[in-house]
Amino acid sequence: MNQLEIEFKTLLHHKDYLKLLPLFKESKAIKQTNHYFDTKDWRLKEKKLLFVSVLLKKVLN
Repeated sequence: MNQLEIEFKTLLHHKDYLKLLPLFKESKAIKQTNHYFDTKDWRLKEKKLLFVSVLLKKVLN
């Protein structure tokens, strides 16, 4: 199975963050931690491969 994931990241300034925050009041917060793995000589990167482990945790309010 082939999957293509396209990810877009952009810098969000604090004042813009504060403007957006009310839109997510009803959302449950989570914390996501990514761990990336490769060999010492970067063989996965050379082959344009990525191995990542994602850990999601609920954030208590």
